[in-house]
Amino acid sequence: MGYYVECSVNKGKAQELVSKCNAKVVTAGAAKLMVDNPLIGVVCVVDNGPFEAAAYCYSQREYDAFNEPTDRRPKMWLAMDRSELKRLTGCDK
Repeated sequence: MGYYVECSVNKGKAQELVSKCNAKVVTAGAAKLMVDNPLIGVVCVVDNGPFEAAAYCYSQREYDAFNEPTDRRPKMWLAMDRSELKRLTGCDK
């Protein structure tokens, strides 16, 4: 099951997380290196057309699911404080 960050906008979720939660935009490669860091949380913001989804990649398996090479949807990767991300998503991982 995925965990998602609720934002106040349908589009522009990455920008909202940067401005409100001190998230930093990173590359997919940097996100992969951070996914197992206990202090850093990784978010993948997926553009689904009419809306975006901000998914918490709490494990390598979750990261791999959002980084599937056949998935051509535009994505932005973010790094932020893991404890804040847990609070926002309700995830205990």
